[in-house]
Amino acid sequence: MSSSTATWLPGLVAGLVAGVVSGAGGVYWHMQQVEERLSKRPPVAYINIGSAAAQAASTGNGQKLLEEVRTKSERLAAAGYLVLDADSLIDAPRDLHVPLTDYSQSDTGDESSESNP
Repeated sequence: MSSSTATWLPGLVAGLVAGVVSGAGGVYWHMQQVEERLSKRPPVAYINIGSAAAQAASTGNGQKLLEEVRTKSERLAAAGYLVLDADSLIDAPRDLHVPLTDYSQSDTGDESSESNP
């Protein structure tokens, strides 16, 4: 190794190490901020009221549907969920969907006939 390389090489290594440590610290701090903000947001669920209402109206089960929507949304809200109507969403994961009884197949409102669109 020449004497000129020996002069700047330790400074370069120290600078690289400082940069890596600083970057890692910044990423850690940012992730802490993201986790804190996410912990303050409520979980979300959505109900496709429009589609269910059309099915229920064709069989005369509108009142049963309204009662089911009210019951399920109140239960979810009490558990800390933000409950939205699917018509107000652009897109959402399917696992956030709250299924409703498919009243087009049954006029009894049997829970075993739930559709999961």
